[in-house]
Amino acid sequence: MSASVSGAATAQVRVSSGPLPFLATLALAVAAALLVNWWVGTAVLALGLVLITRPFDPFIALLLCASAAAFAAYGDRSIQRDLTVVLVLSIYATASFALAWRCRTWSLPTSQVSLALLGLALTSALGTAHGLAVKNPFRFICLELFPLFSLSYSLVIGGMRLKPVDLTIAGWTLAAVGLAASSIGFHYYATTGMRTGGLPFSPIPGFIGLIVLSLALFDPAPRPRVLPIAVFCVLMAHQVVTFTRGFWLGLMAGVPVVFILYGRRGAGARARWTKVMSTVGLAGLLMLGAALAAAAHPRWGEMIALMGDRFLSSFETKNTPETVSNIVRLVEARTAVQAILKAPLLGHGHGATLVVRQFFHPQTGPQWWIHEGYIMIWFKQGVIGLVGLIWLLYSALRMGIKGTSHPDRQVAGWCAASAACTVFAIVVGLTNYFFFVVSQSFLLAFVWGISLSASEPEHRPIVWRAAVKPPG
Repeated sequence: MSASVSGAATAQVRVSSGPLPFLATLALAVAAALLVNWWVGTAVLALGLVLITRPFDPFIALLLCASAAAFAAYGDRSIQRDLTVVLVLSIYATASFALAWRCRTWSLPTSQVSLALLGLALTSALGTAHGLAVKNPFRFICLELFPLFSLSYSLVIGGMRLKPVDLTIAGWTLAAVGLAASSIGFHYYATTGMRTGGLPFSPIPGFIGLIVLSLALFDPAPRPRVLPIAVFCVLMAHQVVTFTRGFWLGLMAGVPVVFILYGRRGAGARARWTKVMSTVGLAGLLMLGAALAAAAHPRWGEMIALMGDRFLSSFETKNTPETVSNIVRLVEARTAVQAILKAPLLGHGHGATLVVRQFFHPQTGPQWWIHEGYIMIWFKQGVIGLVGLIWLLYSALRMGIKGTSHPDRQVAGWCAASAACTVFAIVVGLTNYFFFVVSQSFLLAFVWGISLSASEPEHRPIVWRAAVKPPG
């Protein structure tokens, strides 16, 4: 993409140079960290630096949203605070988009993905109206609608012209986010020896690992570079430590997708597959060294055996600690399907809850989530919402695959990453409800937006009224 984000440049608000804006931002960030927590302070600091260096740039604003959303701690009491921070950043991104639109530097990209996003938006609006009509809990409606709405931000990036430097900034930023998210999981496992859900063991490092791998392969260098492959290994190690079968299966599908999209057939295929094998060998050596080092520590040494037991129990329903989650999901799915059959077409509306009676507990409280993402959207939006989601995933996957033929290797790498992340999300959706989580939705919107922009779709300027011709 040689064209620039000229709209963002012309729409930016000039900020005075000098140390004063930076010092003021730093003071606000420190105050937020002391009064709330380090995460809010970091978000304030990041927003302040963006306002100083790249004010009201929609691409950078959405990169900031995706980075902050990666640390939203679902399942924690602080989720409302975390989502408030993400919402504030989303408002800033929306204002940046509105300014670019006003300056005529953004136009609506028209493609199959755009239509699919519009379709999911319509089914989500219908599900919201349904939920409000039957008086479902308003807080659950908002909790579910925010991630689905955020997928539409891919249209913002898709309607822009992107610079190579923007894609480079995005790659390094997301790699840093992935390493930070991984460090939280490593620290938790090292100090407790246990796995848990939520922030420490989220799929975000897996998503970002696929992006890092794709960019490393599509790099014009004939041999893999050590640094990005080392980052990829760290992110994959985190996904192993999560002991989450859905993440493992997602990566088992996503990583080969990257290899196939890069290697393929045609001119230069032999050299490309040689680079793939070199990358696999380098990653294997790094992981082997890490495994040997970990084996010296008793807690980490047990991990390999635990990982094998966990994977082998993936399809069992015995009453054992390793298979409890399988039973919980089956009971939950049965309860959800029974509810779906009562309203299969329109569902029960956003905000609807289930009371799942488990074998291990007399009765649980009402829950807004269902671990199987496709059953969850069917329960909320009915079969029309399920079809809308599947159509969107198919369209995004198809768009990413086509984009890998782009002549710019950096752009092609992002398109391959978009396709691989879509595959990862499709597989993880079979065991988790991350379609209703902002950490996944903002990241998908970001990579889909880059892939949409790379496809060079037809653009339609949107104006409130036609220009008035001068008299005469």
